[in-house]
Amino acid sequence: MIQCMTHRPRHVRSDDRAEPGGRPAPRRLAILGAGGHAAVLADCAHRTGRFHILGCYDDAGQNALERRPIPTASDFLGPIEQAAQDLHNLHDHRLLILGVGDLAARERILRRLQPGHDHDHDHTNDDDEDGRDERRDRFATVIDFSAVVSAYTSIAHGAAVFPRAVVNSRAALGPHAVVNTAAVIEHDVTLARNVHVAPNATLCGGVSVGSHTLIGAGATVIPSVRVGRRCTVAAGAVVVRDVPDGATVRGCPAR
Repeated sequence: MIQCMTHRPRHVRSDDRAEPGGRPAPRRLAILGAGGHAAVLADCAHRTGRFHILGCYDDAGQNALERRPIPTASDFLGPIEQAAQDLHNLHDHRLLILGVGDLAARERILRRLQPGHDHDHDHTNDDDEDGRDERRDRFATVIDFSAVVSAYTSIAHGAAVFPRAVVNSRAALGPHAVVNTAAVIEHDVTLARNVHVAPNATLCGGVSVGSHTLIGAGATVIPSVRVGRRCTVAAGAVVVRDVPDGATVRGCPAR
């Protein structure tokens, strides 16, 4: 997990190589997916200057990139199964990040990459009983240079913060969480594992969101509300009361 996150990496990983002048060399990054979400994510990663983007994995094959090329990630690296093999290769130090927006597809990929892992917990990190999951270090965290991220947040591995998003003080983003374009995460908000906050959504102070939940584009959740696991909050909804696990809510007020 990255604590007190700024737009620079807080520390240099042991396998980084320093460039002249003492700056860490760009990390090798591979993106899981080759669609529109991956294209935006690749742009974000490229703009940080922290990554050398190797290309994309996708089960649709090389045709996915040939039909709609991603300029900053144009090489096809193989199907998702190849990514799973690369993840377990101790001699391959590439980082991975989910480049698929659909939550169900994201979860399927995570289960293929980390079989036996508890993918349903609501913790904001993936520490095991000994305080560490070795494979978590293989997932990158990408924060677009135009995002505003408080120095007093915690952001777990695999998370992504897109252009013009805001993440305010004492917020916590769990593993593989997505804060999409121009979304606002206010103070003391907690996002669990694999939460997707879609463009222009606003989560007011003290909101908590359970794992594998979608907050739709332009939705608003008022302060201190809890949204459960595996929920869908429809685009434009205004959530004024707690949402139970597995629910889909829409409208104003959301029902």
